[in-house]
Amino acid sequence: MKIKKLLCLLISGMLSLCGCAGSEKPSVMIPEDDVSTTDEFVLSEEELRSSYITDDNARVFYEIFVGSFSDSNGDGIGDLRGIIERFDYLNDGDPVSGRSLGVEGIWLTPIFKSPSYHKYDVEDYYAIDKSFGTEDDLRELISLCHERNVKIILDLPINHTSIKNTWYALFAAARQNKDASSEYYDLYSCSDSASSDGRIFSKISGTEEYYECNFSADMPELDFSNGSVVEKMKQVAEYYLDMGVDGFRFDAAKYIFLGEEKRNVEFWNDYIGYLREKNSDIFTVAEVWAHDSITEPYFTATNCFDFTMSQLSGQVATTAKGGDVNSYTAYIEQYLSAIRMQNSDAMMIPFVANHDMDRAAGFLTVASGEMKMAANLYLLTPGAPFIYYGEERGMKGSRGSANTDANRRLAMLWGDGDTVSDPEGIPEPELEAAAAAGEQKKEGTLESIKGAVSHKNLVFGVIAIFLYVGIEVGIPNMANLYMTSADGLGMAAGVAGTLVGAYWFLMLCGRLVGGAVGGKVSSRAMMTAVSSAAIVFILLGMFLPKTWTMSLLGAEVPVGMLFFVICGLCTSIMWGAIFNLAVEGLGRYTSIASGLFMVMVCGGGILPLVQGAVADAAGYVNSYWVLIAALVYTLWFALYGSKTNK
Repeated sequence: MKIKKLLCLLISGMLSLCGCAGSEKPSVMIPEDDVSTTDEFVLSEEELRSSYITDDNARVFYEIFVGSFSDSNGDGIGDLRGIIERFDYLNDGDPVSGRSLGVEGIWLTPIFKSPSYHKYDVEDYYAIDKSFGTEDDLRELISLCHERNVKIILDLPINHTSIKNTWYALFAAARQNKDASSEYYDLYSCSDSASSDGRIFSKISGTEEYYECNFSADMPELDFSNGSVVEKMKQVAEYYLDMGVDGFRFDAAKYIFLGEEKRNVEFWNDYIGYLREKNSDIFTVAEVWAHDSITEPYFTATNCFDFTMSQLSGQVATTAKGGDVNSYTAYIEQYLSAIRMQNSDAMMIPFVANHDMDRAAGFLTVASGEMKMAANLYLLTPGAPFIYYGEERGMKGSRGSANTDANRRLAMLWGDGDTVSDPEGIPEPELEAAAAAGEQKKEGTLESIKGAVSHKNLVFGVIAIFLYVGIEVGIPNMANLYMTSADGLGMAAGVAGTLVGAYWFLMLCGRLVGGAVGGKVSSRAMMTAVSSAAIVFILLGMFLPKTWTMSLLGAEVPVGMLFFVICGLCTSIMWGAIFNLAVEGLGRYTSIASGLFMVMVCGGGILPLVQGAVADAAGYVNSYWVLIAALVYTLWFALYGSKTNK
């Protein structure tokens, strides 16, 4: 009975969230187990209030991009006091009032002193940015949250700081003075060269050394192999836990040791394990923006956002747009099973959009009911779902061709004269500097390509795409020539053409299959499977006796030819898998990588040309060794070449 009550409470809250009018004194009708289906049970307001209280971490959170939410002092910038003054909108403490969202947790994007509008480049972890208010404001907000049983978590970007952070100044000075005795000498990740293992580096002024900066030249990466760095960041988190915050959202969690997932997981187990000793009920969630298979090991340390649920191509949106709800629930069951194998207490953290993504109302329309359906889907999912501020109002905002995410973080639409303004949306620091120096064009072309190809997994992926397109075209092309030529099988052109057409039809089927299983199986696993299968199928096509035939289309067709046709199921899945593996960890270079990929479709003409030359010299069947070699490479890429630490 308790489960039914809670479910009805969630549904009631969801309908209110999605814009349905609620009465001043709502009642919830619940069928009893021991009465007929025509009888009803009325849940009183007192029972509703008592059932409403959540005493664990499985609660609905609301993400607030602080600078865009509510402005209390008229300077146009959202602030902590603005959140305090709007708290009745978030949770007024009365579950039956019908006048608040009733959220049970809030996530504040970074509030620490920072030179940027987004605050993800921290200048001082122990100071609240003055544009957002004071430490006293934060303490008051924490107290208000706890009065209403709302948890408050802070966004804590620890993998990098601002270049204006005092720590960096002391690090740079130690490097310039070659003072290895300084405690700051190894505080940031450093290298003797500008490129290493897919990471990005910038020169330390006055030296011949380089600091790691994967997000921006203004965001140097701390070196977490240095115990002093780990200790400093433990102290930062402990400071805010002592103040009363309930936990943290950890930004860019997989960038602690970029491309070294095992070391990352070991770090987070130690770091969060330490914090859990300080607060056993701490709520933590990590941003590991990657495929589920990469994210899952992190659950040994912390819950992680489920990115497979989010965005236009995610589980929520595709289901809300008319997809198969059975597939959706099957995904949830599979996901829960996988993460609970890592940690029996693991929770799903579903969402549809956040501050780094195009807003959901841009691809899920409100008028069609898609937004309401999407909200129902993920808010009623087990775990702790996260709403992005303004999502409940159908706010829109997309990045488009801009260099920043400012359009995804527009001012909350209060409609009552709130003076909060849209964020300034300054360009990325390195692009701004290049523009000032008259080098905008250089940064947009040559330097961008150079930055992209510094990632080895992309270089290997570009080669894989070149070969893949040649494989895709070469298999049916050579099969058609082999079947119809007089020195081949001498089959009727109509029969051969139909078989080749079947290959391309299976390509279409493979695309659909790849899309259906993409959220359940890693790109690496799919690529490994289809490359291996294609090798086997081609070898069967080459070596099965021609006398092994079957009647098809009024002709005797060698069974081996059917294996060439079946390859269409394999090759169609490869493109997306190669792309996903090749762009992992590229960050801002993903768009230039897409352009490089499109150039590589020339492989569809060049590799068949090579295959044709081999056919002229050694015969049609032997020409398939060219494709076997190409497939061996794609298999190698899946197993080894696609790893970001290569």
